[in-house]
Amino acid sequence: MKKILSIIIIFFIFFCYLFISEVNASTEIQIQGELDKKTVKQGEEINLTLSIKDLINIGQGVNAYSLDINYIVNDFDFVKVEGKNNWNTPTYNKKLLEEGKLKLVATNPNFCKENNSFLKVTLKAKKDFNTNISKINVTNIKFAVKINGTTSKLSVPDFEVKVAEEDNKTEVNNQYKKENAKLTDKATKQLPKAGILPAIEITVILLIIIGGIFLYKYNIIDM
Repeated sequence: MKKILSIIIIFFIFFCYLFISEVNASTEIQIQGELDKKTVKQGEEINLTLSIKDLINIGQGVNAYSLDINYIVNDFDFVKVEGKNNWNTPTYNKKLLEEGKLKLVATNPNFCKENNSFLKVTLKAKKDFNTNISKINVTNIKFAVKINGTTSKLSVPDFEVKVAEEDNKTEVNNQYKKENAKLTDKATKQLPKAGILPAIEITVILLIIIGGIFLYKYNIIDM
């Protein structure tokens, strides 16, 4: 009987180990932003294209995002925004354009599992645009990913790209500006229901410890 109990405890500990390994599987997404030009003339349009790449352990894939585009209203006017590669054209609040902010939300009817661009934003330099460097910030970036049947939010760090007025000849390098999001499935899934997975993990660890104590105890008795 004691030997059977020992075998059960060993299998239980092994199962718990597999569970924790699965929870801690790494989910990664890279986002990159690229301007179609480093400098811009007064009255000229400039395009910012955002892409996702290097998707790792994203389950069924990515099918939604939300993010903010922040630009200096004294430098640029908003022209248009469009979805790319099967991503829908994002919705946004037109009133916030007066503040130089685009709060974008968009979905993909399919799950994206490959590297591709998903958004293009077009701005126009104002006629009195005359600055060494102007900034466009991309903030509050979140992607919806579906892993093991559960949809979770994955947050990506903010980043910025820079553009200069052409006559100033300021050196600006914007190509392939990259920021990484490296979170575990555990951390990602914690966002919709904060605290649930950490509690489960703590419980599993305690059960492993208890199982180990029982296993040690029975082995001592058998000896």
